[in-house]
Amino acid sequence: MRWYIKSVKDAAPGPDGLPYSAWGAAGDAGVDTLVGVNDFLASGYSMPIEFSDQLMLFAVKGEEAEDAHEVCRSPSDTRPLSLKNSDNKLVAGINNHVAKPMLAASAVDIQRGFVPGRQLVANPLELDTFGRWFGAAGHTNFGIEQPRLGAVSRGLGGERNKHSGVDGDLPVAATCGLRRGGPFDYFPKK
Repeated sequence: MRWYIKSVKDAAPGPDGLPYSAWGAAGDAGVDTLVGVNDFLASGYSMPIEFSDQLMLFAVKGEEAEDAHEVCRSPSDTRPLSLKNSDNKLVAGINNHVAKPMLAASAVDIQRGFVPGRQLVANPLELDTFGRWFGAAGHTNFGIEQPRLGAVSRGLGGERNKHSGVDGDLPVAATCGLRRGGPFDYFPKK
């Protein structure tokens, strides 16, 4: 826990006003307290409701001419930020840091989203590749237009993508297997 406390940089604190460095400055007493909180939670007990207290900030997006007099934005023009207490974030952070390698190693190969070292964008690219290999790219049996993935196809040519606004025409081949009955018909059998 001590090394983790030293590794995090101070950020805006939650309602308790304590930055991460306050826990480091507390020395062994701070470390013992956080380890005790972690052990308490790991034993199945619940922390008091105040443990989850947070300050909500709604940072505005962009600038407007009236901002010198009054800053007023619709909810869609704000960035909501939740400032949680540092004890909560430290306990959650250390558990995440310790569990991440084991979870990543045990996740199946096709799990790409939210796994360190893997990219979610590889899913539609791989499906498109399989579809092209087996002659199914662009085939759908639903009578709907093939969606396009412009965000990852920049520079691959084609017309300007009307969905994402970027150049490229790489199709999302999520329906690549429908021609022969199912999407898994196109994947090699083991």
